[in-house]
Amino acid sequence: MKKLFAILLFCVSTYTVCAINARDVHFRSAGVDVDSQKFLLQWDFPNPALVDTVFVEMLIYAPQLTNLYTIDTLNNQSTQYLADSVGCCTPHAFALRLKGADSTIFITNLFRTMQLNQLVLDSCANSISMRWSPYQKLSKSSYQPISGFTDEIRYHIYGYAGSSTFNADSVVWLGTSEGDTSYVLDTVQVHKYYHLYVAAVYGSDTSYSNRQSIFTPLPARPQYINIDSVLVGRKSTLLRFHIDPNTEYDRFCVEKSDNAEGEFIPFKEFTDKQQTSVSCDTDGSSLVFYRVSAINSCSLPTVSSPVATSLIVKAQNDGTRNTISWNQVTYNDSAATYNVYRTAPSELATFVGNTSLTSIIDNLSALPDSSILSTFCYIVEALIEGENQQPISYVRSYNTCSTVTPQVYMPNALQLSSSATNPITRKSRNLFEPVSSYAFNYMLYIYARNGKQIYKGSEPWNGRENNIGDFVTEGSYVYFAKITFANGNSLEKNGNVTVVY
Repeated sequence: MKKLFAILLFCVSTYTVCAINARDVHFRSAGVDVDSQKFLLQWDFPNPALVDTVFVEMLIYAPQLTNLYTIDTLNNQSTQYLADSVGCCTPHAFALRLKGADSTIFITNLFRTMQLNQLVLDSCANSISMRWSPYQKLSKSSYQPISGFTDEIRYHIYGYAGSSTFNADSVVWLGTSEGDTSYVLDTVQVHKYYHLYVAAVYGSDTSYSNRQSIFTPLPARPQYINIDSVLVGRKSTLLRFHIDPNTEYDRFCVEKSDNAEGEFIPFKEFTDKQQTSVSCDTDGSSLVFYRVSAINSCSLPTVSSPVATSLIVKAQNDGTRNTISWNQVTYNDSAATYNVYRTAPSELATFVGNTSLTSIIDNLSALPDSSILSTFCYIVEALIEGENQQPISYVRSYNTCSTVTPQVYMPNALQLSSSATNPITRKSRNLFEPVSSYAFNYMLYIYARNGKQIYKGSEPWNGRENNIGDFVTEGSYVYFAKITFANGNSLEKNGNVTVVY
């Protein structure tokens, strides 16, 4: 008898499985009934004939209560027990065990409740941190093993967010913790009661923790913040935006970065949620990414607009064509279409074209030379459309200009006896003159190596002295040319030309 008492004492202190003929008893599940919030214990008696009366004993885990005591008596046909008198929702976990009237028949192990004992609201992260005591694995009888039994426990978090009264019909799955007894519920709704509990899945069994509630007295976040337009100038940029008027936030910030995936730096803070624009200094030539964020009491951005991009344009002249190029603009992963306008010279201002690419060519070949040889300026507009082709974001570049610089080619040889043409200039090889794709006038000077002037005139040099005398000898001669274009601009060229026969 003393030996039996020692065995039972060991079982209570260590909560291990300790039973005489315990193979005839095993638990199916143990946990809190979600609706009634009472502890429910379920088991099997493969051989109930061996059992007469079943005692349900409880141990509350509290400093002042350390002894097991009987809380109910059941008959041998019972396979579950709803702990009607147990306050399972108190902060203290407790344990139950079953014992036969004759303790030599069976004594089950103690099963400790899985207690959801901590809900903490983080107002900065807008989240709820949960923590609970681990689910104690039930003893499984080898006499009748339970199908699907494994050693892994998964915790599923369930809850209802609404009024202070729990609504079991509105419970939804909120997340899963793989064996860890803690979980963070992200981005909770504000001004709601969250009724939360944990379901432990162990093999084919599911057991539930108690249910805890917490209120979320947080300011309502904006449902949206949108940047409507980014208007880029040479020295400043104007952002236009709108913020959900129903938000309870009163701190907002405009942020910028030189990298869409990089760190955004706050540069202007404001408190009026009805404010619709802000301007900032920019150099007009650097790519900048912008967003508008709502700031919480911890000075952290919580809700941000999609990132909006400035539009940086380059214009490059190539003879009678200007190539206009720019960076790609996206907004909330939507790509833009682009409208390109020529703004100068004013008499030639026009719509150049529409494209989804990031460059376009403005062909100037149909214009007179006096017009082409000007400074051309362009503005590009990026338009991002939402549903039904409604614009949701608009970006306009600053006025970008390119001056057409005519290219002048000077042949490096004069072949007096040739009747062929130069394949590059398409000019006769036995004449020496400037070549350009633009109309121009010129004055040409030719000198011998000794400094003697051989030719001066506004016509091509034919290799003769003053174009009427004898042909000059073979060799190298020095030229100087002043070229004047149709718009009055001029340039000078000088170098050497070799005369050959």
